[in-house]
Amino acid sequence: MNRLFADMELQKQFMDTGFIQVPMLSGSEILYMLGEINKLCPEVVDNIKRSISKQNSIKLLVRENVIRQQIYSRNLI
Repeated sequence: MNRLFADMELQKQFMDTGFIQVPMLSGSEILYMLGEINKLCPEVVDNIKRSISKQNSIKLLVRENVIRQQIYSRNLI
């Protein structure tokens, strides 16, 4: 397969998992964008914030379950 990424670490990640995650915008760019959207449609930003909060809660639950499974599978409790 031809290389898709100049960065060898990204290429390796892609080959190992079939996907990569890279930030497209910096934190300050995201805040600027949300501020501009908020000027036009405040309800959209509220929905985005609720969605992010819900996603973070789900990620935490998944991590807790993974950690719990690892602990039980290694008989650490």
